[in-house]
Amino acid sequence: MLYVRIDKGMVSDRVVFDGEMPEGWVGEGETWVASDDAHIGWTYDGKAFTPPPREPDPEPEPPPVDPRDVEIADLKAAVAALKKAGVLTEAMMEDERA
Repeated sequence: MLYVRIDKGMVSDRVVFDGEMPEGWVGEGETWVASDDAHIGWTYDGKAFTPPPREPDPEPEPPPVDPRDVEIADLKAAVAALKKAGVLTEAMMEDERA
């Protein structure tokens, strides 16, 4: 049989006995409760055990970035900046395409 020790409303220890808890096992002021389900860290309200809140799932890893995409984005930003500064014109770009 499985027993858990309760300290300040929380399971702090678990012990398995072959049958009932031996006489004299419980120390003065200790509270032990039979439970097949409770684990260390669970809370106990005097009637029922409650597991601790579940840890949130970790954030998913961002997808890998293709270095070519970064280079293209950098080039597009550079072209936009040159156009804005008046250094690069549409006519110049048309001449380059031809």
